[in-house]
Amino acid sequence: EIETSAWDVNTGEEIGSSTIISSLGDPFWSGKLNTSGEYLALGTVEGPVLLFDRKSGVTRTLSGPHLPIASLAFSADGSTLVGGGCGRGNPSTGICSEGEIWFWDLATGEAIGPPLGGHEQGINGVALSSDGRTLVSGDGDGKILLWDLTTGLQMRAPIMTEAGLSGMALSPDENVLATYSEDPRIFLWDIISGKSIGRPLTDPGGFISDIAFSPDGTILASVNAGNQVTLWDVSSGRVIGDPLGGHTDDVFSVVFSADGKMLATGSRDKRVILWDLGGGDAALSYLGMDLEQLSLEACRRANRNLTLDEWEQFFPGEDYHATCPELPIPSTR
Repeated sequence: EIETSAWDVNTGEEIGSSTIISSLGDPFWSGKLNTSGEYLALGTVEGPVLLFDRKSGVTRTLSGPHLPIASLAFSADGSTLVGGGCGRGNPSTGICSEGEIWFWDLATGEAIGPPLGGHEQGINGVALSSDGRTLVSGDGDGKILLWDLTTGLQMRAPIMTEAGLSGMALSPDENVLATYSEDPRIFLWDIISGKSIGRPLTDPGGFISDIAFSPDGTILASVNAGNQVTLWDVSSGRVIGDPLGGHTDDVFSVVFSADGKMLATGSRDKRVILWDLGGGDAALSYLGMDLEQLSLEACRRANRNLTLDEWEQFFPGEDYHATCPELPIPSTR
């Protein structure tokens, strides 16, 4: 089961109540929210793809394969869902021998035509162009294919990465593909030529779990098992400032706001942090935190107790006491 929640980013208040979605015992493996935020698609390890309608609260089971779907993507108009995963393999060893790409018509919930192949390993990443005519797919061996969906044929020779592929992101202008693997490196690729761009970007936080381009394509954000967020200047390949720290466990997901001024990150620590990119590394708010968690986070960031002047400002008329018992009390007012 998974629990879904929505928040108003301006107030930090939860919108409505959370919803529990069940896969009937089959572990979830992938998830994707469409642009409007209306639908959440979920891929499972052995079962079908589920489509959750946030407005109605209804979960539909899409027709088609019962196979591991590791990556999902919606078309820009929201009419089609694409899923990549393992078409054939050995269940006892977990080794995939053929990757497949499936398409679904979301109006009917039916699969569209036969799947695309071309991969000898399970597919870990799929990305659609804005006009829905071009698809990029990548597998665990690092093989990247570019598809013309009007013909169902590959558009060029495969791109091969040297470190495998765990996930990908397509730049907003659709000219640059960023891929990452189980080591802490991100590779940038020119989609047209198939050539790599510059040197690999090595994330200082270690194992990378997700990446995202800013809306203007100038910044790439990566999140990692080191509980950090790293921002990269795409043109120079250099890190922008210090890594953003605020999570207390592995960070699994990252997304930019539509105007590029805000960044949201989700973590195993069960928190979503909103970052104001115009204000350095200051977190706008911590979503999903109770009062005790907020207090602990405030102590961690300040690394001290309130001064006497600060106490009188925020708690006038109340006797002073240490709000962070493990930390020293400032000697000055």
